[in-house]
Amino acid sequence: MLSLPDDTAPPSAAHVYRAVDRASMLVREGMDGWAVRLDRFVRLDAYEAARTGLAGVLPASPEKKPAPAPGTRQPDRPSPVAPPREVPSAAVRKQRARESAVALTRDQAVVRVREILTAAAAEGRTLRWSDLRAQLGNPLKSMSERELVDFLVEVDSPLWDSKAVLSALLLGDKGGLLSCLPAVLHRLGVGGAQGLSTDSPPLHAWVKQERERGIALYGPSPRLVPRRRPVTTPTRTLTAQQWRDVGASLRGVQQHKTKQERTTARHATAGEIRQVRTLYDRVQSKMSDLGRAFERTKRTKRVMRLARTWLALTAPVSEIPANRSPEQAQALRTSAAELLAELNAIAAELEAIQIKYR
Repeated sequence: MLSLPDDTAPPSAAHVYRAVDRASMLVREGMDGWAVRLDRFVRLDAYEAARTGLAGVLPASPEKKPAPAPGTRQPDRPSPVAPPREVPSAAVRKQRARESAVALTRDQAVVRVREILTAAAAEGRTLRWSDLRAQLGNPLKSMSERELVDFLVEVDSPLWDSKAVLSALLLGDKGGLLSCLPAVLHRLGVGGAQGLSTDSPPLHAWVKQERERGIALYGPSPRLVPRRRPVTTPTRTLTAQQWRDVGASLRGVQQHKTKQERTTARHATAGEIRQVRTLYDRVQSKMSDLGRAFERTKRTKRVMRLARTWLALTAPVSEIPANRSPEQAQALRTSAAELLAELNAIAAELEAIQIKYR
């Protein structure tokens, strides 16, 4: 079976044809035979067709005229001179390339980009998206970022473990990764890519490994490659001892809350305030170092916001406002021990993530 563009007439069975571009195999589940996708083809003349072995007997070569007998004078006729072949200039060639590029449909552009990136993967090369867009023209010229995500997802679909993500070979205008690459990976089902920035160290490490997989899969000597790994692993991973420490801290908070006479922020000593400030600064620094690798939950944001308000209200020069906001009222009801337990739990999670990425 042949799959051809809509505006292409089916080829006649009486002739032999050759594919101009690469032909691609299509999957036909539960069926016999072949399914071939073809974008362009040309008809061979009788001699070329016969040489392929698909058109019967090779036609006879053109007969040569007998050589004149010795001493016979030939008429004085000027030998025919072939007209000089006009070589198109560089501007004409570029114009023709642009005209041919404009004729591409979206499906043809998907196939062409897939072929170009597969060849680049085999050679270990990368390509700027702007250069590829200028080379192929429409329909790539006026794509928004959302349309680009949809297009690249189509280029890499369907994605199996036996394939490499070709979008990882594309670069932005400044030579870095495409800004939409995390969104493309998330749409393709690659784990741990959602919400990452192109400056993320785990993303750069993943792209490097995926390009190496492309060389191994599509290079001159294809070889087996390991399964594709997620960009980042789940971040909520604590050791058994860390979970025990967190549980003990939280139990201490609950026991402290049951006391009839609770200490509050107003009763915090200078040493307790110093401990809370030191632990808060340490947690804030670790979160900044990890960046997007640490997903801030609602609980994390609530505890950090509570700690900032608590420290502001317990500062030596601070005054307790008469009209308090809900956050200020909650901070005044919170003791140093409660706040230290909450911050220690977050610090334990951050420490586990830092160990994983070392």
